[in-house]
Amino acid sequence: MNGTSSSGGRWRPVAIVIGAMVFLAAIPLGVNAATSGVVITDPVTSTSKARVVGGALKVGDGKGPLTVDGTVASRPSTPKHPLFGQKELTSTNKDAFLAGPFASTTTYKMTNLTFANYSGTNATVRVRTRAAVSGSCNTAPATSPKEWARVAVPANSTVTVPYPTPLVAQGSCLTAFLDTSLPVGPGVWVTVVGYR
Repeated sequence: MNGTSSSGGRWRPVAIVIGAMVFLAAIPLGVNAATSGVVITDPVTSTSKARVVGGALKVGDGKGPLTVDGTVASRPSTPKHPLFGQKELTSTNKDAFLAGPFASTTTYKMTNLTFANYSGTNATVRVRTRAAVSGSCNTAPATSPKEWARVAVPANSTVTVPYPTPLVAQGSCLTAFLDTSLPVGPGVWVTVVGYR
């Protein structure tokens, strides 16, 4: 091989020429992409186009402060009446009120329910609303209560049910009902937190 290059060396000048041609052909495309803008048009009226003024997108109709067409939902107001109720349900006290009596149109917004079962028996607790009888929540009315939650609470356990979006219930009395027969002794503590 007395100092001559291999056959691959013959193609090197051709590859350089081809690469230079591709590079020079691509320059106008790159310049165009880097310097051209995007046109935003209204899909209904194609003559309505967005405008850039002083490097910023012009927003609004140019006739005063920015307005909104249609409606905007407001945020809920700060709760005016905190709600906290706590009662123990036992074999002799299976139905207890947590809040009330209030007007029959009262809306309870529960953000957390906690059930602490201190008995050795699995329990089920129902959270309900019902009508007041003679201005009291201590007497069950003749009408059926409305159930909002039913929670199984294992023996010797605590179950917490958070509601990031409040559980909403309506009625005069907010109550808890033990739907299980427990032996005499400790029962299930029910705690409700929220607002009305």
